[in-house]
Amino acid sequence: MSRLRPRQTHQQGFTLIEIMLVMVIIGIMAGLASLAIGSNGPRQLQQEATRLQQRLLLAQDEAAFTQKNLGVLFTETGYRFLQYDSKEDQWNPLQAIDSESQNLSSQGLGNYEYDIPIELSLEISGAALTLSPDEQASGSSALSNSTFSLDSDSTSPQNLQPELLLLANGESSAFTIILQLEDDTRSTQTLHSDGFSPITRTGHNAE
Repeated sequence: MSRLRPRQTHQQGFTLIEIMLVMVIIGIMAGLASLAIGSNGPRQLQQEATRLQQRLLLAQDEAAFTQKNLGVLFTETGYRFLQYDSKEDQWNPLQAIDSESQNLSSQGLGNYEYDIPIELSLEISGAALTLSPDEQASGSSALSNSTFSLDSDSTSPQNLQPELLLLANGESSAFTIILQLEDDTRSTQTLHSDGFSPITRTGHNAE
């Protein structure tokens, strides 16, 4: 007679190698996630620079189409497009859509605030300008003694003076605009025009 052998139960568990392998995988995934988060800032900066370039090109087309001089007034957190009124001899905010003529070509040229914290450097004809604060300005800009808020919907002129001009004849101010992140100045986006050639954009992402 054969003896009945007791059933052997196999206890399954994690070996040290398996635990270490899981920890390595988790570390790699965490590293990839941090890299993805870190690279999001330069990508957003490029998007802001591209958006500004497209709006400046749109404003140039609008100035040529309407035969009216336009301008751009920059602040620490955004910018505003202006239109010159020759009859009143003053600059007025350019509305996104002209309610009287329903001029849809002006759409996209309203007040704009950056989606991310940005430091913008502005040079007009080689002269560096200091941007005006959003709520108040006391002559900090070399070409602007204006006061306005980007959050304001008021269309009344407040002695506005643009820094950058986009003329009806297709010319513009010679300018260089450098955008960089407030918390990471290694990545920059530059917009440039000599006043006659198209607006160009170049980017630099430091490793």
